[in-house]
Amino acid sequence: MTQIILTTLGMGKYKPACYQWGERPPIQTPLFSAALKGWLPEFTVKALTTPEAALSNGALLKDLIPDAVLVPISKGASDAEN
Repeated sequence: MTQIILTTLGMGKYKPACYQWGERPPIQTPLFSAALKGWLPEFTVKALTTPEAALSNGALLKDLIPDAVLVPISKGASDAEN
């Protein structure tokens, strides 16, 4: 069974932060999902993202997690879009 880290990817500018989880080594990265992937390498990362967010930060996600899967979602701006 595949284990998944489900996350979202926004349009903002991500800045590095240091993440710590229990006794695991700290990881400095702009994306929390990248820290989780560092601690749980066997998991698959799936990121829900609008087309605009994918353009803004999709490359960053793929640089940090090359096997991450971008899952397109609508902007949700109207009922018709959903």
